[in-house]
Amino acid sequence: MDTSNDKAPTVQGTPLSERIEATEGFAEIASRLLIVGDLKWVEVEADYRLLAVNSALRRQLESIRAAVLLSWQNLGHLAVAFVRSALEDVMYLGFFVSLDLKDSQKLFQLMGNWDTLRSLLAQRAYVGDEVMARLWYPDGFLDRAVDAREKVRAELKELQKHYKWSGGILPSGEWIADQSNQRELYDYLHCSVQSSAALLSRRGHAPWLGPSFWKNRDGQV
Repeated sequence: MDTSNDKAPTVQGTPLSERIEATEGFAEIASRLLIVGDLKWVEVEADYRLLAVNSALRRQLESIRAAVLLSWQNLGHLAVAFVRSALEDVMYLGFFVSLDLKDSQKLFQLMGNWDTLRSLLAQRAYVGDEVMARLWYPDGFLDRAVDAREKVRAELKELQKHYKWSGGILPSGEWIADQSNQRELYDYLHCSVQSSAALLSRRGHAPWLGPSFWKNRDGQV
């Protein structure tokens, strides 16, 4: 049978403009279906997860709208920066929902305090006490923050032993992904939001691997 005239099927993708319009339409429908109102702080104090859900919904709707705007300006590739936060929302919310309320409240508060204190003291280390004083952070307050950070560190270490999480003071992304049954999604999407060094090496085709590594079947790089 003569197959010389056979042609491989042509794969035609949906035009970019149509995909952007579809995403824009989805964002509009989502904003109508999901009414994210203001929280009552009494309710938040009873269950911190309510605040996390509220924040995640707002951020995801805003991220989708931002991605649409970037795409219309031929800058859609920059929207990859929104992937990590979306992925972490899915994983962490899934993990906290799996805990009973008491454990969830304790871990949520400790992780929040750790991030706040770590950020504050990192700023102090970078700009110095003189600048911090001009920002209304007196030395005594900062010294108490150091003591508070060490207390939170000790409590987190105890929880690390209890939950047996991998990583450091805070659980690793892989561990959270496993606990929320999102490991495959994590492994897939995390590749697109790696560090700047990884992205640069990918764009530069990792020259240390040698040109032979990147040759195709025709021997072309």
